[in-house]
Amino acid sequence: MKDDNFIYFLVEYIKGLELFDVIRDIGLLNTYDSQFYVSSLLLCMEYLHTHHIVYRDIKSENVMVDHHGYIRLIDMGTAKILKGKGRTFTIIGTPHYMAPEILNGKGYSYSVDLWSIGICLYEFMCGGVPFAEDAEDPYEIYEEITKKQISYPNHLKDRKAKKFIDQLLNKTPEIRLGGSYAALKANSWFDGLDWDKLMDKELKPPYIPPKDRLIGEKEIVTIEKQNKTIQGEIKNDLGEKNLQKKELANDPNWDEKFN
Repeated sequence: MKDDNFIYFLVEYIKGLELFDVIRDIGLLNTYDSQFYVSSLLLCMEYLHTHHIVYRDIKSENVMVDHHGYIRLIDMGTAKILKGKGRTFTIIGTPHYMAPEILNGKGYSYSVDLWSIGICLYEFMCGGVPFAEDAEDPYEIYEEITKKQISYPNHLKDRKAKKFIDQLLNKTPEIRLGGSYAALKANSWFDGLDWDKLMDKELKPPYIPPKDRLIGEKEIVTIEKQNKTIQGEIKNDLGEKNLQKKELANDPNWDEKFN
């Protein structure tokens, strides 16, 4: 939707918390917790990649844990449809989660998403990202991603998890998938995980967001009864003087393509 000043995107409301907050409530995730979230992310990526879409910004802030405890992938702002040979060259994403091939300028494909899932898995089980955990300078982060070998803290005893992380964080993109999503889901680290029950939402989630941290139905109804318009709220936030005057624009019809 649009008016003279703004373009509006109407999105679904998801009652839940960011995975970023959830993993900080849980602390270090155990094997089952990590399997639950990583396998869910893999199902999301399998769906997108099958439809020729690369996501390019997997991180815990872009994943919601809904009020049932299952994940919802949000924020498709960096996603892209890959055509032809399925490669793109844009340097985009969140530095700590970016695959090395994004940085070398030679083009990349769907496997960058598997790298980011590997970073998340390491973060779940080790408590921090594997490359440049304390760095803020993007160039310092990129340097470690492209040159440093992965290492693990002593408290991580799950050998299968280490091998799986090694696969996802292999600097050779073709190795990460292991040939197909079927092969990836058959990795020994997932032994005992029932993928069908996960798809049917029959597995027990590691975490259910507390009701007192969610917007309740009564609160939503109360807000709706106030009958405030989006346009009115934006005008109140910005003030009339900060709104663009269409009639004063160099090209008053610049937004015709959004009709």
